[in-house]
Amino acid sequence: MRIQLYTPSTLDEKSIHHKFIVVLRHYLSTFTDVELTDVNPDLVHVFGGITSANKMKIAECNRLKIPVLYSPLSALQPWEVSSLTHTTVLNKSLSNYLLQNIAAFHVCNKIEKEVIEQKTEHHSVSLIANSVITSQLTDKEMVEKMRSLYVETIHQYDININETIAKQVANLKEISEPIASLCHDFLYIHYLYGKKNISKTLLSALVNKLHHSEYDEDKMKEVIEELKLTSFITELEGVLKEHFSLLEGFMPIPFDSGKIAKEIEERITDYTH
Repeated sequence: MRIQLYTPSTLDEKSIHHKFIVVLRHYLSTFTDVELTDVNPDLVHVFGGITSANKMKIAECNRLKIPVLYSPLSALQPWEVSSLTHTTVLNKSLSNYLLQNIAAFHVCNKIEKEVIEQKTEHHSVSLIANSVITSQLTDKEMVEKMRSLYVETIHQYDININETIAKQVANLKEISEPIASLCHDFLYIHYLYGKKNISKTLLSALVNKLHHSEYDEDKMKEVIEELKLTSFITELEGVLKEHFSLLEGFMPIPFDSGKIAKEIEERITDYTH
């Protein structure tokens, strides 16, 4: 999994919070299944108060449908908010903002956990102590817990995306189960295309499904047009024909190869969640 650690430039390098991030970065780099990157991450871990820079990053992640794990680093604790700017005070407006834009929270102490749960009513607030200031766990144990939280957050976000797609497909009128199933896959792959992370395994499974599905071709074309996926699917089919042995007789609509096909090829990865 690809993780971006987004740290505030204003963070005091001598603070315990900075040391926490240094430890986190060091041990994450030792995991074979974790890649620390600023390019096409599966999850962005944002640290610090709700600054304008952090808000811009969170907005970018929401636009690209990348889950955000947010660590306030004590910025939302009751004894901190009174001395900080109004953007950090956990009022109703900010609480709603966090609830709508943050996939999950990480906090280092029980008080901050209670404050966030009460104020935002968020159901995903995980307490993992800062090993820099506690003997409850080692640095490596702390980072192992963080890694597990990353996996859980990405997985739950993916479930939410699939539930949203399922509702969209359910609103389509008079479609058969094979069409519904294939349209779900098309929409999910289109979502992954936006994230620049389309797994080979998923594409292989789609080809297998296309080769073994029976459906009304005219209805399928109509539904694809309704979903506004025609251009994407024609070029996806071109990629599947070229690299995954999709036969033309099993394509819902005629294939093509152009700019989108090239982008799809560039965004195929071995990553799976």
